[in-house]
Order: sequence, then C-alpha cells, then structure tokens
Amino acid sequence: MATLLKLDSSPMGERSISRKLTTRFADSWLKMHPGSIVITRDLTALSLPVLDGPWVGAAYTPEEARTPEQNRVLAVSDALIAELQQADEYVLGVPMHNFSIPSTLKLWIDQVVRAGKTFTYSSSGPTGLLTGKKATLLIASGGTYEPGTALASLNFVTPYLRAVKIASLIARILLGLIFLVFGLNGFFHFLPMPPPTGLAAQFFGAIFASRYWVVIFGLQTLGGLLLLANRFVPLALVLLGPVIVNIFFVHALMAPAGLPLAIVVVILWTILALRNRQHLAGIFVHRAG
Repeated sequence: MATLLKLDSSPMGERSISRKLTTRFADSWLKMHPGSIVITRDLTALSLPVLDGPWVGAAYTPEEARTPEQNRVLAVSDALIAELQQADEYVLGVPMHNFSIPSTLKLWIDQVVRAGKTFTYSSSGPTGLLTGKKATLLIASGGTYEPGTALASLNFVTPYLRAVKIASLIARILLGLIFLVFGLNGFFHFLPMPPPTGLAAQFFGAIFASRYWVVIFGLQTLGGLLLLANRFVPLALVLLGPVIVNIFFVHALMAPAGLPLAIVVVILWTILALRNRQHLAGIFVHRAG
C-alpha cells in the first residue's frame, strides 16, 4: 500500500486554483493506486513557528544530548519530517505570492530541511536522505512566467524549488554521460585514447584478447543509458558498481594518469547511491530471511 502526502499552501480555501489541482491529482493517483492512502496537510492551518536561535541550537545538538526543552522545540519539525519519511510520493500545491512561494510553504521547508534528517553534507555539497521518493509541484500564478516570456525573470518559485534536488540531478546526468560516452567509445573508438603501458598494457591486453571488453563496455553503455533516462536508477548503480571498482583500482595501481576522473566517478556514484539507499538497503542485509 502506497502513501501520498498532499500539501496545500494557498490561503484562498475553495477558491484556490492550486488546491483544486492537488485534489484532482490525488483523485487520479488513488485510481492508479487502489487501496492506498492520501495524507492531506493544510500548511495555512498549522501556524508554523519561525526558526529562532533555540531551534537552530536544538537541531545541531546530537539527539542523545538534547534536553527535554530542545526536544519540545523540535517536536513540530520531527512530526513533519515523519510524514515525509512515511509517504512514498508528494504533491505540493504552490501559488505564486509576490513572485515567490507563500510564506507558509517557506516556514514548512525551514522545518523539514534538517541536516542529518532529510539531507547530509558531503564533499560535493548537500545530498538528500529521503531517497526513492517522487515529488510533484503544481504551481499556480496569475500570469505567464514561463521561460521566454516577458515575466520569466520574475519567476522565483521554480528556481527555488528546483534547488533542493539539483545536486543529485547533476550527479545522475554527469555519471550517465561519462559511462555512455566511454561505453560507446569501447565499441566504436571515436575518441582517441593513449595506449596503456606497463602492467596496464598487460591487463587490457588480456581483456581484449578474451573479448571480456564486450561485457565491460556493454555494462557501461547500459548503465549510462538508464541513468540518463532516469529509469531503473538503482539497477544502473548496481550494474556500474563493480565496473567503477575495477576502474578505480586499475588507475590507482597501474595507470595513475586516469585516477582523477576515476575519483570523480566514485564521488558521483556515491551521491546517487545515498539518494537511492532505500532501494539498495537489501544488498547489505547480513542474513537472508
């Protein structure tokens, strides 16, 4: 049974266009997911508090060291984050207010964006922790603010909301491009590559003599295509994982000139694995049931 979290941020009640859109979305979603449930959250009815010093101090205090007062301060945030963790999919109704998002939605975002809870910092920047989820944003405005229109520069809603997921999006596209290009190059040789020397030459010589290269470049091409198409991303990560391990250690031990790119590939894969760790958790089960 799946769960949809429906969030409304318009203060206009039944006259709200964004609320009508989220209601219609939820109705269609239930038809596609019979037996599932919809959790409705009206952000305008919550009276969410503004973040202050005690809230920030509590959020950055280790959970086991928090005082009862700090736990009380974070109670609203914990409840809202629990809803996000419980739901499989989200739909947000977002009206444009003064060219940006409503203040109620901003207050909600401030409550749920918490380090160690919904995101973490890595060497490449913030990485989301609510993996395997899908969010649909339904934006309503009193004018046309699409790219290419006269008012496009005044649209601060879409860029703001997109910023939350841009790191993993960039990682997925870059990793997909790298493996698609190098995978195809293994078959068609459209990019000139310097010949390997020393132990690397022996290693690659054995791979090509045995035609094992077909498997390697085939996996790279397939994994790259899946990542770029944003389809079966966990499967793509599993297929590319052994290939990346091989690439890293070959360059670390035999061909150090390619090590910087290998490190970049490892970082990109790690970002995507963290974002999809919910789907990869079964790999690390100690003992099968």
